Amino acid sequence: MKEFITYSWYRYGNGDGHGLHPWSGETEFQYTGPKPPYQFLEIEGKYSWLKAPRWNEVPVEVGPLARMLAMYARGHRQTKELTTWCCKTGGARRSSLLKLGRTAARAIETKVFADALRGYFNDLVTEIKAGRTRTSTVKNGNRPPGRPEAGDSDSWRRRAEPLTLGRHRPRQNRKLPDGGATPGTPPPRP
Repeated sequence: MKEFITYSWYRYGNGDGHGLHPWSGETEFQYTGPKPPYQFLEIEGKYSWLKAPRWNEVPVEVGPLARMLAMYARGHRQTKELTTWCCKTGGARRSSLLKLGRTAARAIETKVFADALRGYFNDLVTEIKAGRTRTSTVKNGNRPPGRPEAGDSDSWRRRAEPLTLGRHRPRQNRKLPDGGATPGTPPPRP
């Protein structure tokens, strides 16, 4: 695994034409983009703050499109509904998910994460209202639950609770002006 900066606003000490492993990587800023305000980025040169990962010298997708496809493949209900809706609205087939592109993937990911965050926030408010405001189980320097005991580096895995985005699901769909519904939209606030 190596990170390349050919099109990124960074500089590597040994030149920009080669990649570095993330542990050996450098993050020396070298912004060469336009001065704001600007209309367009020049994409022939450096145009991003993101580094480009490659596995065995082959570019890999690690952004929203990859995450959305992974969630779709795992069967995440809201991701599948939103993807189907985007394909239907945009005239694409689900079999051609890659044609959705990064823009649709960003929108789907934002919607899914925002809905999940709303659920986590509501859980937090419920806990606070119930008087459960303690944020740590550490007492007098004792090791908190979930932290590995001496000589047992995998003990935390046996006690860890999985966190999934599927826990907080919207209750209903919002009707669109044309009579359709946006999948996964939470009900309006009273």
